[in-house]
Amino acid sequence: MFTDRPEHLKGFNYLGLYQYFLTFCTDHRRKCFVTDEAVSVVRTQIERAAAEEQHVALLAYCYMPDHVHLLTEGKTEDSDC
Repeated sequence: MFTDRPEHLKGFNYLGLYQYFLTFCTDHRRKCFVTDEAVSVVRTQIERAAAEEQHVALLAYCYMPDHVHLLTEGKTEDSDC
């Protein structure tokens, strides 16, 4: 389910040393992030994926009951958001 999904900027290829503010919502906006355990499970997976990618740094995050905000940064010229 996608709601209010923004379009990519025309003429911007999302490659390189840029910072991105990303928001991921839970399915049907369910309030999943209300316990430390739930947040920990998801945070661990996001950190694992960022570490495996090695081209993206996870700078900051903020968990809300039904979504998470991430601030990421491309670490190389070929980093692809």
